[in-house]
Amino acid sequence: MKLIYSLFGLFALFFSGDVLSADLNGYTAQYECKSGGTNCNVDVATYVTAACAQTITTADSAATISTKLNTGSSPICMENGDYSAKGVFTITADGTAGARRVLRYTRTGDNGDMPWNQSAANKAKMRGIILDSANFWIIHRLTIDGDGTSWPTFNGIEFLEPGNSDNNIVDSVLIEDGVYNMVTIGAGNDDNTIQNSVLRNCVATAGNDLNAVGLFGGPKRNHIVNNETYDCTKSFHNDETSSGGTIVENNDMYVTSSTYTNCSGVLNGTGPCSTTEGGILLKSAGTQVAPVLVIHNRLWGARVSDTNICCLGGTDGPLIMLTNQFQIPGSTGGARWTLVQNNILLDAQLGVIDFWPDIFNNSIIGNINFKIKNYRSIIPSYTFSTNYMTSSEWYLNTIIDVNSWFSFGGATPSDIRCNVMIDSGFGGDFTGPQDQVDFNTFYNSTSFAKPAPGTIVNKSVSTRANSTFYTSGDVI
Repeated sequence: MKLIYSLFGLFALFFSGDVLSADLNGYTAQYECKSGGTNCNVDVATYVTAACAQTITTADSAATISTKLNTGSSPICMENGDYSAKGVFTITADGTAGARRVLRYTRTGDNGDMPWNQSAANKAKMRGIILDSANFWIIHRLTIDGDGTSWPTFNGIEFLEPGNSDNNIVDSVLIEDGVYNMVTIGAGNDDNTIQNSVLRNCVATAGNDLNAVGLFGGPKRNHIVNNETYDCTKSFHNDETSSGGTIVENNDMYVTSSTYTNCSGVLNGTGPCSTTEGGILLKSAGTQVAPVLVIHNRLWGARVSDTNICCLGGTDGPLIMLTNQFQIPGSTGGARWTLVQNNILLDAQLGVIDFWPDIFNNSIIGNINFKIKNYRSIIPSYTFSTNYMTSSEWYLNTIIDVNSWFSFGGATPSDIRCNVMIDSGFGGDFTGPQDQVDFNTFYNSTSFAKPAPGTIVNKSVSTRANSTFYTSGDVI
């Protein structure tokens, strides 16, 4: 087991630090917008290196900046400098599929450095951008910094609701330190992509949920790809209105120890609570032909919410929660037709859990789960749950060193097959009458099958004594 734990220690080291590790992990995102992209064939690199047609400078008034953004030629370049005093900028003009409008960074001696690596003097810093019925834009390498201010002074990037800002790409942008969502996508804003960006440090306030990316009112087919998001109430929030075609792919989404508290409103760097609610919260329904995909992400660090200094309600610290807004049977919202696949989930109070009724037809497949533990001892800890979720499946997951590999709450039917549990406990048998739990493998773990006895594999873990030879089939 030491070998396995050491490998995951390397994962933790690799995913720490202020870098876009999503670019370094050997996986090629399928939904990134780029030349020849599988699902978004837009040559972003060519657009953002084209010569400036207009240039915005700090000498420009807010009115002049608005005129440059919404009239005249593109690309529109924004020189480095502090634009905070000029307010939030609103974009209403349109590009086209073949001739996108571009708002991008520039400076004398520009070497292409990303905004999170730039000095304060080299950033092009502002309070926010609103897209109001603006289509076919690329926004690139800008910094939106709240400096601790609240909406409407700080706005992040907001796709205005109701609105029809479609087919826009936000690429390589830094958004941080505001009392608001870093990115807000409202109803009617479809087919937008947020990629290759850093969204961080939402300012924790009691009674508010502040998300790195928040979808509200049912926007469709928006893609969140290759980003690094951390220390917000949630990294991704999708509300209870159907948002079919939403993709969350290849992101690093985490909570750092700088948010950890003593559960009584005091930051202490160790926990067991936090000024956040977790990683991904899905209240929205996909459809059979346009499911919600949460694929190839890495999530870690979630703890129980300290509602003395954060959040609207709080949670028990899940990395991914499939839920609904209200306990209303027959509601049209709720997580449905969601695929959670090939994610790495570690170091949290809870793994992939469910909450509230009317969530169903979800698939949790091929995820690696490690050290899902009772950091807050009075709160139960478990890796997966089916307390409310029905007609769903859990296949081919690997679960290592957790307090409980599953919590059954009686929701049925559930199909839990072909998973591997290593050094993991079990939450007890509260399965429903139609549940199937079978063909799972257990190494030094509490085994369970339904209907019993099932077809399960139980393996002990051996240690090698001196020069004793291994026996075929031993797990060490």
